[in-house]
Amino acid sequence: MENSILNFLTSIHGALAENENLRLDITRSGDSLDIIVLPLLSDDETKVPEEAKQVRSALSMPLAMRNMSLDELSTEFGERLSGYGQVRQQANDAYQELLMSLKDATANAKNSKSKAEAKTKPKAKNDSPAVQDDEEKQTQPSSEALSADSVQPEAVSETDTENEVSNAADGHELPTSANEAFKFSF
Repeated sequence: MENSILNFLTSIHGALAENENLRLDITRSGDSLDIIVLPLLSDDETKVPEEAKQVRSALSMPLAMRNMSLDELSTEFGERLSGYGQVRQQANDAYQELLMSLKDATANAKNSKSKAEAKTKPKAKNDSPAVQDDEEKQTQPSSEALSADSVQPEAVSETDTENEVSNAADGHELPTSANEAFKFSF
């Protein structure tokens, strides 16, 4: 009897991860018993990365033995619980390894991002004001680059016709037709 209790406790010990609880539900159904072994995971599910949730879900799977006679339980319970413990231990090892890999990958990504930002910031600071002014001029569109539709007359008198409106800002006249707008002169 003492040996079977030791086997039982050893099997339960193997089925549990560090700081984990186990709920054992035993229900009598006539001459048989239903036994459900349910692990209660110790980590916070809301803090588990999405990539690890499936493995975590596998760790929470119960062991269910239903409608088993006392004779069946005396011969099979220890084996089933031991097998369940081994599978859970392997799954828990994989889960912990996955969590560490995800943590390392996140840390590496943050380091790479901060290194990339650090490389770009000194470059911008080392540029002389003249170089920065040249860059600003290159990014600002010139008045020639503006389309005819975006040119707005500064002042329009009532005597100006639609085709004669000129832009006082750049001295260009608006084209009278679409064909004229796309004429190129060399």
